[in-house]
Amino acid sequence: MNRHPKPPQVAGLYDPAREHDACGVGIVARLGGGPNHEVVAKAVLANEHLYHRGATGADADTGDGAGILLEIPDAFLRAEAGFDVPPAGRYGVAVVFLPRDDAARRAELERALETAVAEAGLEVVGWRAVPVDETACGRTAREALP
Repeated sequence: MNRHPKPPQVAGLYDPAREHDACGVGIVARLGGGPNHEVVAKAVLANEHLYHRGATGADADTGDGAGILLEIPDAFLRAEAGFDVPPAGRYGVAVVFLPRDDAARRAELERALETAVAEAGLEVVGWRAVPVDETACGRTAREALP
C-alpha cells in the first residue's frame, strides 16, 4: 500500500490548485462554446435534484443560496446599469450586499471597496441597486436580509 501517493497533476480542465471541499455540487457545461438555454434548463434540473446543497433549515420557504453561475448577460446589463459599461469581455460584475437603511455606512463601504479595487489595478465603473422582492423570501431569509 502506497501511503504517499503522487499528488494530482494538471489534466485537461482539472487543476489541483483549484481543488477545494464542496457539498452537493452539480456541473453542467457545453464544451462546444456559445450561449445555449439548454445548459440553463439542465442546470436548473440538476439544482432541483440536489437534496443537500450544504445547508438545510426548518423554513421550507427559504432556500439555501444554491444557484447557477452564468456568463455576464451583457445586453441586459447595458440596458439596466444606468452607467456606461465597457466593451463586452473587458469588465466583471461583483455582487455586494450593503446596508439599505444607513446611507452613510453604505457610502463608507462603497468607498472602501472602490479603494480595494483600485489597489488591484482595476476601476469601479458604477453601482446598480438590484430590485428586491422581499415577499419572495421565506421567513428565515427575511430575518437575515442584508
